[in-house]
Amino acid sequence: MTKSSSRVMCWTAVLAMTFFNPAESFSKMDVTPACNSMMPGHGFPAQTRPSPFQLSANRDNDGKFTVTLSSIDGSQFEGFLIQARDQNDVQIGAFHDADPTARIIECTPGCAVQHDGERKRTQISARWDPLTYSGPVQFRATAVEHFDTYWTNINTDQYV
Repeated sequence: MTKSSSRVMCWTAVLAMTFFNPAESFSKMDVTPACNSMMPGHGFPAQTRPSPFQLSANRDNDGKFTVTLSSIDGSQFEGFLIQARDQNDVQIGAFHDADPTARIIECTPGCAVQHDGERKRTQISARWDPLTYSGPVQFRATAVEHFDTYWTNINTDQYV
């Protein structure tokens, strides 16, 4: 590679980084690769300070749950991933009836709810159906406030 072509490649990379908004791109991506780890893969560590977000679940009369990720202090999140897991840490059940700013994704096994677009929000809800599963369930979330600021292990209590 010549010195001039190396310089062109370097400037191309600089310009790409200047005009490319990674948060915008990731907000529209399928986060299926994060299904197991629940880590967004942004290249930054998860926050260690307490999360400004909480996850709650309420069992409905039909045996399904309404699961809600919400802000504790008015903070907004740009991205999220919500799953249900059994006592062996296996993803279970199926989500449906999610807010319009969310979408359901397949995580084998089971499924999850993720953000759909870059809209900032303080709350998101979806319904979860255990399908044929019976046993303890815990809901888990990752919430992304900004590309480099996110929390993992936002969990509910375990439900039986």
